Amino acid sequence: MWLAYLVLALSLVPTAVVYFRVQINVEARDQTRFDRVVREEYAAIEQRLPHYLDEMMGVRGLFAANQTVNADQWRKYLDSLEMHNAYPGIRTLGYLERVEPSGKSSVTQG
Repeated sequence: MWLAYLVLALSLVPTAVVYFRVQINVEARDQTRFDRVVREEYAAIEQRLPHYLDEMMGVRGLFAANQTVNADQWRKYLDSLEMHNAYPGIRTLGYLERVEPSGKSSVTQG
């Protein structure tokens, strides 16, 4: 009977070795794939960031040139940037007019 247990043990040892080796290889492959994806995404973000900063400086320049910017000027500025073509991820970029407390009644009435 002990011979049967010895044969079983001898056949299970290589199986366990192969199992753990395959597990280590799979984890290493997954980690390598994850690291590659992280590097690619990081590079993509690094590439796009200067463009976003340029656009923010452009908006800053618009407001530096005009103390008050109306909706038509804002629309023309956005049209000149071709925002939807250059930045397809941007869903909306709006314009809000500032209303002083003294002018509040004229806005609410009409």
